Amino acid sequence: MKLLYRVLATAITSYTTVSYAQTVVDLDWVDINQLPEQDSANIAPYCPGGFVSPAWPKTDETIIHYDRAEANVNGSGVFYGNVTLSAEDVLAQTNQLTYNRPNEQATLEGEALIRFDNFALSSDQAQFSTQNSAASANNSVFVIHSNDMRGKADTLGRDDRYTYAQKVALTRCSPSDNAWALQSASLTIDNEKRYAKAWHTQLKVKGVPVFYWPYVSFPLDDQRFTGFLTPTFGFTQGDQFLGELRLPFYMNLAPNYDDTLALHYFGNEGLLFDNEFRFLTPNHNGINDVAILTLPKDLDDSAQQDIQRWQVKHQQSGKLSQNTVYDVKANWVSDVNFEQAFAAETEAKPEQTLKANLTHRSGDFKNTLAIDYKQPVADSAEGYRFNKTHALATTQVTDWRGKLYYEHHSLFDAEARPASAAQTELKRQPEITLEHSTRWLDFVNTDTQTRMAFFDRALSNELKSTLDENDVSLNNSTQRNHAQIEFTSPIIENWGYFKPSITGYYTVYNTENDLFDVFSTANAATEKKQTDRTVWRATFDQALTIENPGEKVNTEITPRLHYTYTPFVEQPHDVLEETEATAYALFQTSRFSSIDRIGDMNRLSSSLTSSFISSENNRTLATLALEKGMKLSQERITLNEAATATNTPIEYSSWTVKADVKPSDALTVSSQWGFAHRSLELKDYNVNVSYQPEGRVFSNLHLTQEGSERELGFATYFPVRQNIALIGYAIVENNEEDFQLDGFKFKEFVYGVDYDSCCWNIRLAGYDTAVDNDQSDTFFPLETNRGVYFEFTLKGLGASFGTIEDFLTNLNIGYTGKMFNYK
Repeated sequence: MKLLYRVLATAITSYTTVSYAQTVVDLDWVDINQLPEQDSANIAPYCPGGFVSPAWPKTDETIIHYDRAEANVNGSGVFYGNVTLSAEDVLAQTNQLTYNRPNEQATLEGEALIRFDNFALSSDQAQFSTQNSAASANNSVFVIHSNDMRGKADTLGRDDRYTYAQKVALTRCSPSDNAWALQSASLTIDNEKRYAKAWHTQLKVKGVPVFYWPYVSFPLDDQRFTGFLTPTFGFTQGDQFLGELRLPFYMNLAPNYDDTLALHYFGNEGLLFDNEFRFLTPNHNGINDVAILTLPKDLDDSAQQDIQRWQVKHQQSGKLSQNTVYDVKANWVSDVNFEQAFAAETEAKPEQTLKANLTHRSGDFKNTLAIDYKQPVADSAEGYRFNKTHALATTQVTDWRGKLYYEHHSLFDAEARPASAAQTELKRQPEITLEHSTRWLDFVNTDTQTRMAFFDRALSNELKSTLDENDVSLNNSTQRNHAQIEFTSPIIENWGYFKPSITGYYTVYNTENDLFDVFSTANAATEKKQTDRTVWRATFDQALTIENPGEKVNTEITPRLHYTYTPFVEQPHDVLEETEATAYALFQTSRFSSIDRIGDMNRLSSSLTSSFISSENNRTLATLALEKGMKLSQERITLNEAATATNTPIEYSSWTVKADVKPSDALTVSSQWGFAHRSLELKDYNVNVSYQPEGRVFSNLHLTQEGSERELGFATYFPVRQNIALIGYAIVENNEEDFQLDGFKFKEFVYGVDYDSCCWNIRLAGYDTAVDNDQSDTFFPLETNRGVYFEFTLKGLGASFGTIEDFLTNLNIGYTGKMFNYK
């Protein structure tokens, strides 16, 4: 008999003697301090441990150890006392084992334990096959090692592909913690694809049923799998207690594309159907998101009663060939307030947008085409009248760059939103630009640019017929030819730098009007004419660095002078392209945003900076700077007519003090203070304190004042224990002319907690925001917009970042993601 079953006298590791009062849950649970490094790497430090599947010698033959045996004439045998059977894919231990050699079936009676790769069970009675690893058991306890999951089942079955269970309970919690469990009438686990399906399932928390699924599925590892993701709840004040509920369903359609369908209920708006499709191929990737309000709430605003509310977003990029890449972004909405209502955006969206970019490289050539299309949203303000297409084609080879820019406008709705001649914008049709950069004599850099543009409103004959002699100039067509050249010769050394530059500009405007013969009294406005402008600009930027090495701290003192001069030159021509006058700032070289206006300047800016640098690790510990500027003469050029020359005295900027202190790698304090030139009265300031010790932990504090407007804000995502983090964000403001502490008023407040354990994660976030035009005199307003978001994740059953993640990210407070991402 011993030869028949190849029984060995030697023991197999620790399996020859087992205390059968212990189940597989007790045997395979390992304290976290004793876990192998590869098993403890992704387990939270506050978890007591994890399940580890012990290794056993695997052999092609069936080997049985026993204390006593009986042989039967039918080829079977009964083994007693510390029985251990080992085969290629299975290990069994029991007090009594009956093994049928012909059909390779084993029956275990008493306290039995059966092990497979990544799965083990304990039972009073079990059967299995050494031929195909099929097994069945009653009243069993089991462990799934890779997920640290455990469970028990009235009936359990297993084959090469699937594990089946009836009347089963499953949990991710440690053996000493029964915080939650899924109890199902039936459970099926795919052993290869690593996912589970369950029918008639209850979620019990501390033994109390809290949720029911007729059907649920979930992955047993990090792979993507079809099934419901974590729902998100939001509660609000007032009549709509359930302010928000998001229930996402994920479909893993293929390894390279998937789809997430979410039913998203908003208490004040209705039920939103949201579908996000993602794809990834070797050459292309993209995301398409379609949202439709399927069951809208009754609206007080009758103008929106008949609007079907929706949004379509598409983002895609890829390559068309080895040298050609592209990207496309589109965002289309039904109404201007859709994203404010459903996507947590702070601003209305008056225009639909489509942007596309195409880039091709070939040798030294780089060619690009960029198209930007905008179309008014149906209910946008009347000022949005035109569909606008802007196209820019560029080509570059070594130091040469060519550009072709074209604008096209068409009426969005000619009947509902007609446009007069005055409401029709000038368009560039087209503009051609040629740029070249080179270096001369190894110390002089030159950058040249030539531009030729045609500006026209392209008025229809109908609009031309509405013009009179007072506004006939709206029909002007202008050709603008522009050339500029800049010479620079920077010197950059360890002691500092010297960066002189001089730029020359020459611009010609040729204007004509095909209505010249129509208005005999307005010939001055319609006749063909040419104006030109020649102007130059010189800039000198120099700094000196004085180093003072120290034993622990090195000191650097850097004085800097920046001077820009542009003479006054009459510029009577019209502003053709969109141009803005920039606010006065130090170290500026230009006053306007386009070449239609080159402002006269005679400015001197200066600064004195002291830096303190650690001698040990070269880290900057602190930086102090004092900045001052002067307008040495009157600046006359404006967007319209030039100002009359006057004896304007020198105009001084405010004193600007900047201080940045970094006591450690985690803590940074930065500030900027503005003081009046003569009185030294504090006019504005900005103070920021940032603490980021590690990972996604942060705390930020800011205090600002600009004129009479003051704001104090604080934001944090900070752990108070290993597994508990607080989320906080608060803004208060004071707009009183005479500053008083009691003048601060609440503006926005967010509070939350992130609780993580070995078997679940709970995130709670609430908010209060002051309503628009709040007139209350108290610190906290009498009326606020209020809500609470709630997210509950069961470990081991998949997770979703849902609305809470979007809500925190959209706050723009420094939040970069969930803190607790343990297994």
